[in-house]
Amino acid sequence: MNEEIMSLSNSLVYNNRLRCGSEAVATQALVIPDREPLRKLHSDSSCGGGKDCWIESVLDPSRKSVFLDTDAMQARESRKGDLVQNEVEAQLIHQLVSTLIATGIPQSQIGIISPYRQQIKHLCHIFEDMPDVEILTADRSQGRDKACIILSMVRSNEPGQVGDLLRDSRRMNVSLTRAKSKLIIVGSRETLGGVTLLNQLFGLMQEKNWIFKLPKNANTVHTFSLPKSSSSPPKRSLEEEDDSAKHTKVTSRTPRKKARTSTEAVVKGRFILQDLLNASS
Repeated sequence: MNEEIMSLSNSLVYNNRLRCGSEAVATQALVIPDREPLRKLHSDSSCGGGKDCWIESVLDPSRKSVFLDTDAMQARESRKGDLVQNEVEAQLIHQLVSTLIATGIPQSQIGIISPYRQQIKHLCHIFEDMPDVEILTADRSQGRDKACIILSMVRSNEPGQVGDLLRDSRRMNVSLTRAKSKLIIVGSRETLGGVTLLNQLFGLMQEKNWIFKLPKNANTVHTFSLPKSSSSPPKRSLEEEDDSAKHTKVTSRTPRKKARTSTEAVVKGRFILQDLLNASS
């Protein structure tokens, strides 16, 4: 990950012990290959374009780490049974990812993480036409580093109820350290600020001017279409949604990998696997 993204976990968790492997890694950014789709994006909207367009501002390569604050919007969480999701956050993420792909960023270099399985399920539905975009819970994102990671925090409510999942510092650290070049966090600062770790995170990002307050019409100012809502019933209660093996299978999505036929391809860089194969031959 680059130096700016690393600085978050470095300050919050690692007491500034982390170091980037090289100057190239430290300064890497998510460069937009083709800006023409951004110009076309403005032709069918009232955003004004340029710095007045929230999507173009957020995707600026100089913004390597950014928190998108939804507090000015009607972006409250909703429930399916006892499970929680945030449809407005999902809309915003769909618009960002659609734009990234249109500008030439490969789907395989984009990952979406959320602590909540119902949000994962909802995201999988609206991203059904983008099969190579990985949608994962925090635990399932281990080792799944991407050029761009978008983190959906989900919780947004008037009482400021957050629950236990977002208080899990290990999971939050995993989520924050999966991005190589660009980290986008979407959520309600007002609600999430009740969590000590997240409040510290927002303080760091505020100091560096990495907090972007979304306009109240951010999810409607541009024209994007979404698949129809899924009517599948919820499975489990909100606070049971962790990734431990004793629970049901996580509704996350990773692209299928093409089969590799050579032993060298299978074991490349994995010495333990190589030893096991040699022992069995």
